[in-house]
Amino acid sequence: MDQIKKQVSNGNGNGHKNGNGHHDNHQNGNGHNGHSTLLTEDRFAYLESIKPRLFPSKEEVIEKTGIRRNLLLFILFFVAAINIFSLPLSSSVTDRNALVVPIQRTDLTSPKDGFVKKVFFQEGDQVKKGTPLLKVMSSQDEKALQESKLEVLSLEKELSQVWLESQVWTLRLDEAIRLKKLGSIKPYTFQEALLRNEASQRKAESLIFKLEAARQKEHFLRQYLKEGDIKAPFDGLIISDAKLKEKAFVKQGEYLLTLATRKSQIEFLLREADYSRISIGAKARIKFYAFPSDTYEGHVIRIKPFAELLPKSVAVKHMIKVLIRWDQAPRQIQNSMGAKISIEAKPKSVLGRVYHEIF
Repeated sequence: MDQIKKQVSNGNGNGHKNGNGHHDNHQNGNGHNGHSTLLTEDRFAYLESIKPRLFPSKEEVIEKTGIRRNLLLFILFFVAAINIFSLPLSSSVTDRNALVVPIQRTDLTSPKDGFVKKVFFQEGDQVKKGTPLLKVMSSQDEKALQESKLEVLSLEKELSQVWLESQVWTLRLDEAIRLKKLGSIKPYTFQEALLRNEASQRKAESLIFKLEAARQKEHFLRQYLKEGDIKAPFDGLIISDAKLKEKAFVKQGEYLLTLATRKSQIEFLLREADYSRISIGAKARIKFYAFPSDTYEGHVIRIKPFAELLPKSVAVKHMIKVLIRWDQAPRQIQNSMGAKISIEAKPKSVLGRVYHEIF
């Protein structure tokens, strides 16, 4: 111990050599060397005694801080949270943007280029299947039909005259034949009656042929013009104002009017993630925004794919169209009204719902 204290005393620089090679010891205010006073035997024993407290082992740290106990509690809490969040939470599929749509609807377009000649019904009118709604006709078609009608009338008038003339010459020929038998007619008179009768007969036959061709042409034009007649493909309600198109020029395929059935159903878009959770016939609760105090019941009648062209800037999501028919609903429900739908579905956990919301 004395040797250690001596090395410490010399090594710490408290004992310095002067120029003559002698040691100069610096003493503190008490007249003692500072290091030799601190590093006493008692002092080293004290340091040894507090060393476990200053530098505890890993086991002592874990034991004293409770890390092991807290880690175990955290693991148990994590496992319990997973089990809780995995439990079924949502047993329905809800959509707040459902829309009332007609059971059947069609947009009628122009079958050819032309003018809307006449509109027979107005918006809101109920029509039967096969009822003419409007007529599209081009000016050239109308002109051709008028010319064909005039040609038929002209040929009919001419044929009538030729027919009378033929009858007259037929009677004259009969008279000439009778007089020839009696020998009281000149040969050239008989020959004239015969030739005139034959000529009138040939002319009548020619006019009959022309008249038949003209009538066939008129019939063909009428049939062609009927292609411009727009008729109701089913019993329904006109839900657009076709009067706006009257006398307007339209091209083939251009929109004219919309026809829809009076009976309606509800339509909404289902997320692909919920497709396996619902089925045909599933019960649905319906709340129309027009009647917020009432709730109606319905059921799923159809589930079908849905595709729509979207701009490139819009994020494309996979959706499936679901149609719902209500059992009893007020007659005041109109197409395009909004509703909130809640459909009975297979249960879904919180974790599954969060996963599908994120991904």
